[in-house]
Amino acid sequence: VVSNNKASEIAGIFVGELYSFVRPRKLGRVTVPDGGYTISGEQYIPDCAFVSYQRQPQSTTEAYPNIAPELVIEVVSPGNLSSTDERDKLTHKVANYLAAGCEIWLVHPDRQIVEVYIQVYPVQTFRNGDILEGRGLLTGFKLAISDLWPQ
Repeated sequence: VVSNNKASEIAGIFVGELYSFVRPRKLGRVTVPDGGYTISGEQYIPDCAFVSYQRQPQSTTEAYPNIAPELVIEVVSPGNLSSTDERDKLTHKVANYLAAGCEIWLVHPDRQIVEVYIQVYPVQTFRNGDILEGRGLLTGFKLAISDLWPQ
């Protein structure tokens, strides 16, 4: 489903920055919305995801492999929050990602914030002036929140 160009550009920033960090370190794979994942029996297509080589040693042509990425990035467009039904779908998706062990970065362009969801931790909210930092295999990855918003 097409969201909007602003959301697409923000997703592209994440893909570029994450790929530039992951590739030279040979940490794993960064995927875009052309690839999906099966999590808790449901199919998801995140805007950007990171899967380590430990979780997925070989690349696959399977459209929705049964693999949970370490990191999922979802850019929330206004349509994702326009109704109770849409908000419930987003909440359900985040819950499934968490249950599968994913870290989720939920990006809200209209509010210029990023919410970080990690199993058993309270949600963290990052705003302009804050630095988003990777964890685990992505330790050392840093991205200024203010660099996410297109002019």
